[in-house]
Amino acid sequence: VVSGTWVLVVRGDCTMSGDDALFGGYHLQKSVAFNVNVADPTYLFDLAKCPADPSVFAASASNHRLKVYDTNTLQLTRALPADHNARVNGLTFAKGSPHTLWSCSHDPALVMWDLRSGQAELVYQTDGAMPSCLAINCDDTVVACGSNLVGPSFVVEKQSGANADSDSDDEPDDAGVAPILLFDVRAAKYEHALTEMHSDDITSIDFHPTISSVCCTGSTDGLVNVLDLSQLPSEDDVIVQTFNTESSTSKVGFFGPDAEYIFGLTHTESFMMWHSTQREDDEEPELIATFDNLRDGLAQQGIPVDYFVDVVYTADRLYLVAGTHAGNIELLHVNLDSIDRAASLYGGHSATVRSVYWDAEHSNMLISGAEDAKLSLWTDSPPPAADDRERGAAGKMLPKAGAAADKQRSQPY
Repeated sequence: VVSGTWVLVVRGDCTMSGDDALFGGYHLQKSVAFNVNVADPTYLFDLAKCPADPSVFAASASNHRLKVYDTNTLQLTRALPADHNARVNGLTFAKGSPHTLWSCSHDPALVMWDLRSGQAELVYQTDGAMPSCLAINCDDTVVACGSNLVGPSFVVEKQSGANADSDSDDEPDDAGVAPILLFDVRAAKYEHALTEMHSDDITSIDFHPTISSVCCTGSTDGLVNVLDLSQLPSEDDVIVQTFNTESSTSKVGFFGPDAEYIFGLTHTESFMMWHSTQREDDEEPELIATFDNLRDGLAQQGIPVDYFVDVVYTADRLYLVAGTHAGNIELLHVNLDSIDRAASLYGGHSATVRSVYWDAEHSNMLISGAEDAKLSLWTDSPPPAADDRERGAAGKMLPKAGAAADKQRSQPY
């Protein structure tokens, strides 16, 4: 990107094999069960990478348990106590410490774990909110916890608390509120509840990777908001940008070399990208690209997809991660005018894939978790010989068919 304009740098098609490809192919290295009892119906919910130590990741499951693993071996390093007694909806590591893990649940509670002791160091009851997602900012000073829609009594209860300094005179909405709870990590206390950002369940929060006060939020109300928390306590000044997906939003996030763009994925399988920079009051947000009916469009390319797992920005490229109910994974490269298959990973799962942890920039490794209660490790190393004989070509990158395989593609981001 130069002077705010797009510069398309021509690279080889990332489905190519050899040194010019983004990766030469991912192969299944091993799979492990989340529970010792393989008959247990527990399945994986979420995976969280550790920015401070890439050799560590955490997993949450449908039995409300949290476990920590070694990235390279999938060896279990710690099973955390069963402090949550309802679905865990958010899981994230602190940016600067491999020992601090945050989780939120429908308990409802927000928990900070110390992985050295394996105990909950802080448990914050969210008092009427129903935690649905969470994120931590780049300097580990603020945790934001989104909530499902709750009753208007939440606002009344909070008016005499942390929001007392707010200059908002709005009466509680009879339809309820979907608050975003802000937690001050250094003071170890609840700081603020944003109650006017969205009108329905908060589904996704992502902090800017270098600006600690800026985050983006998504909701089933169809809106994607960019927030500047430095403008608190006035909620009127917090919203910097608002984008409308015109559908229920499932995932939002920053991407780009300087995180200057924002993506939005919806539950109705549309995908949009915008410039995140603030516009003048009378200017519409700049939409970079939009893709509707993703699954139908991919089917026309011969790419079977039943659902979308995640959106990943890695190695300066943006990808959609999709899957099938049989457990296959599709890695899809997002261009300005097309979404193309980068790789197909199969043989690692036998049920719906719920989450992935993918690092193509540093370790060229992907870990997936699924409803078959298995974690699978994929790398660009050759598969173990025994597994390869049993699996045949399972886990191997599929070449793109047709003339499109010879077509050069530009790197959009």
